[in-house]
Amino acid sequence: LGAVLFAAMRLLAPEPGADAASRRIVVPRAIAASGSADAWIEEEILVRAALERGLDHDPVVARRLEQNLAFADSDALPRRSRDRLRRDLLRADPVVRRRLAERMRALLETAIDTTPPDDVTLRAWLDRHGDRFAFPGAVAFEQVFFDAARRREPGADAQRALASLAAGRAAAGDPPPLPPGGVHTPAGIARYLGDDFAAALMQLPPGIWSGPLPSPLGLHLVRVVRLDPPRPATLTEARARVAAAILDERRAAARRGG
Repeated sequence: LGAVLFAAMRLLAPEPGADAASRRIVVPRAIAASGSADAWIEEEILVRAALERGLDHDPVVARRLEQNLAFADSDALPRRSRDRLRRDLLRADPVVRRRLAERMRALLETAIDTTPPDDVTLRAWLDRHGDRFAFPGAVAFEQVFFDAARRREPGADAQRALASLAAGRAAAGDPPPLPPGGVHTPAGIARYLGDDFAAALMQLPPGIWSGPLPSPLGLHLVRVVRLDPPRPATLTEARARVAAAILDERRAAARRGG
């Protein structure tokens, strides 16, 4: 939207000799009080540009205006009063404003440079913003869970079970909160067991039973069976996302006039 508004504001630049007061944007008090002044000003810029382009002849706008004029019984008004009412409705009716803004936005979007960036540009941008696209890591693990809500001494139970596992014997626990199997990202684990648990799990050595690790639900003995550590994304992996980010950056630059 930033580039759209920049282009619209250029369209609305006063001509030499134009009345500056007619170009001034005054935010209604109710809009200002609601905290939505910025969005209203953006829409107002687009609406004004649309009207200057003659987009009020859009079929949706024309139909809505005719309905409003009929409701107001405008046929009984003098021609000048009817025209003034029509102009007011163009600026005040929320349905008309939204349609005009949409039409103008679509028109101005065609002026934004959407040329796909080449590999040199993509790679340079990824080098500067690699943290936004980095692979967060993944882990597959087994666990024996000790539910703090069901056990009187989950810590002691976990330590006895850890000793059994270290000796090669089986150990029983409670039904785990995270379904067994699968490969999980840190964020996915954190949704079930919390950020601290996910961070600690990613630091464990694979192949041995470790713990107990605490979570908001209890204690966990864990054996990591696969660990893919965090790493930077390759251009092949991030190409589509980087290209979209560059286009967003172009829009922001257009808004700033750069």
